[in-house]
Amino acid sequence: MREFFKLARQPSLVRSATISFIIVAILTMFAEVTLVILKYGLSRDVLMTTGAEHEAEILAEYLQMGPNGIITLSLPPDVARPFERYPLDYGFQAIHENGSIIASANAESFAGIRFNPAWNLDSSARQLQRKSQTTALVMKRTEFDGVAVYFRVTLGRDPADLRWWLMHDEMLDHVIVPMVPLTLAMLIANIFALRRSLRPLAEAARNAEAINARTTGLRLETENLPTEIVPLVVSINRALTRLDQVVGFQRDFTATVAHELRTPLAVLTLQLGQHTQIGNDSGLIVAGEMTHLVNQLLNVAQLEASITDEQESFDLADMARQTVSRLAPLAVEHAREIEFDDYGSPPITGNRDAIAAALRNLIENALRATPADTAVVVTCGPGARLSVRDHGPGVPEALKNKLFAAFTRGMQSGGGAGLGLAIVAKTMELQGGRAWYENLADGCVFRLDFALYSNPGTPSD
Repeated sequence: MREFFKLARQPSLVRSATISFIIVAILTMFAEVTLVILKYGLSRDVLMTTGAEHEAEILAEYLQMGPNGIITLSLPPDVARPFERYPLDYGFQAIHENGSIIASANAESFAGIRFNPAWNLDSSARQLQRKSQTTALVMKRTEFDGVAVYFRVTLGRDPADLRWWLMHDEMLDHVIVPMVPLTLAMLIANIFALRRSLRPLAEAARNAEAINARTTGLRLETENLPTEIVPLVVSINRALTRLDQVVGFQRDFTATVAHELRTPLAVLTLQLGQHTQIGNDSGLIVAGEMTHLVNQLLNVAQLEASITDEQESFDLADMARQTVSRLAPLAVEHAREIEFDDYGSPPITGNRDAIAAALRNLIENALRATPADTAVVVTCGPGARLSVRDHGPGVPEALKNKLFAAFTRGMQSGGGAGLGLAIVAKTMELQGGRAWYENLADGCVFRLDFALYSNPGTPSD
């Protein structure tokens, strides 16, 4: 839940654009409403005239054709009420094109005002000054069942506030009704367009996820990316280039130093062997540990260099059998036994030398950990798996979560810099697999599982 809220608080282009668009839409609608208010509110004459025109349009909606073919006007109570309650302020006439009166209210409002159907005007408006007030007079022409009908409407003090209902209808009909669906449609289009524009960026993110130690030299594509994003991707590609250069320099430096140290260490070991007295071989031990460390550094350099090497398909059991054969003299020298069992394994694709070095490292550790006159058992299979079992004390609980970390020593009394198991773990990671161990009642077993292949019995953790 905490991660969800943390993600929700992070900036989002789509969310920011959506919020900005909604704010602009609200401000636009507010501006439209303000313009309507200013248009009708600043000038009373304009508001009264427009109100009279609006009332004429409303009256025209209630024209009916009677059963005898005569046009009538039937007003609902709420429309007729202002004309009944305020005869001095509201009046109307519905006039047939032949000049006959279809319906009227407060006809005295039109006393002395001529009407001639021959004028054939669609609309007209003027102001009348009656006593102490100004009255708006509007005439509008409408068609009903092929007949021209003229409405004349007068609007005086407007005690029923018809002009304010006009403003309400104007806002509803010309602002809210058209703006809301248009805003929603544009909002959806905006989100869709933005997500579509960001789709190449998501593809670039997926390509970035594929960049690892095995894919050095891979760069993100800038084609089809939005122009605003291209500079960022170009900068990332340049950073990857610089990173490759640093990694390459480090790898070459490590390999060079390791190679340069091997020869003087070999000479030093030889000279110490010639001048060391019996029972005082501490110098040889130190030289041997230094040689072992240099060999591990060289293995690290070779492992990093093998990342981009061409992978080969090989028989896992055959490789394991050859590695066991090479280490058999070491087992005899330390009064241990070494066995090999083959339970069947499919051919795998990877770096044969790197995997063989990882297996050799596990076997050497097992030979040091297992007691004298006991056996180290190396197993291939079932499936794409290698196992090395010993009868030693097992892995201490304190090292359970950091055994495969660099500079971690599995045996407190053992020599070395603690790089061996870290190299094993890194090798398996680069081969698409993993290294893990299991403490047993009478020892420990280390396993190399190749995740790209079927491994019966592989634990789920």
